Amino acid sequence: MKLTNDQFEALAYIFERENGNEKSDYEKELITESGLDDFEPEFWKEMLFADLKMEFMTIRLTE
Repeated sequence: MKLTNDQFEALAYIFERENGNEKSDYEKELITESGLDDFEPEFWKEMLFADLKMEFMTIRLTE
């Protein structure tokens, strides 16, 4: 999974919102424009951890 910088920033705001933090208009707009708000935050957590795990395994295999 390859995210743009804006999408990665939007995910941070989505996770912050999930933890009860108020979002500014800019943050809300970025989340909406990213298209990432169509899925539950739990989905993105699982995707990010799976991607990190795959990266880690790739690094270990090439050492």
